[in-house]
Amino acid sequence: MIKINKFKTKQNREFVVIDDAVELKNRTAINQFVTHSLYKIGGTDTEYSNYPYLISEYSLGDVESLGLIDIFNNANINITYDDINRTLINLSLSNEPHWYHTHFNESVILYYVNQDWCQEWGGETLFMNDSLTEIEYASAYTPGRIIIFDGNIPHTLRPQSMIAPTYRFTLAMFVNKTVNELVNK
Repeated sequence: MIKINKFKTKQNREFVVIDDAVELKNRTAINQFVTHSLYKIGGTDTEYSNYPYLISEYSLGDVESLGLIDIFNNANINITYDDINRTLINLSLSNEPHWYHTHFNESVILYYVNQDWCQEWGGETLFMNDSLTEIEYASAYTPGRIIIFDGNIPHTLRPQSMIAPTYRFTLAMFVNKTVNELVNK
């Protein structure tokens, strides 16, 4: 059964956490596609950081071949190809630093790709207040979880621990709809 939880930050910005919405066969297919994707050095958390991250940029053809629009629509997310600005995979390593950052004037659909994950491995996503003094929400890295949020919310990730046997993968889709337009249920 799909679990949808809606939250608001103290600055009245919305985000939604969706669990148990992606079927195992789709989770497996996404995981296989992501782990075999071509990665390049190219992403950064913020314009103030010069630390490069490994990312894989996906075309609309990649989004289509993965069936992401159908998968997200089945998870009660109202999205079309026209809503997508860009889609990428973040490949995180245990020794990387991460800065708080925003994605101005976009909403973000974040999908936790790894199929197996122990909470002891870390990898949480943190959402902060605007002054970066308080964590307003921390999302445990939960396989198959979808988080939809206002890109203006400062956020970051905590890298996985050294004992994690694999990379931490997230699929990030940046869209031109509001959170309410994406999830109206």
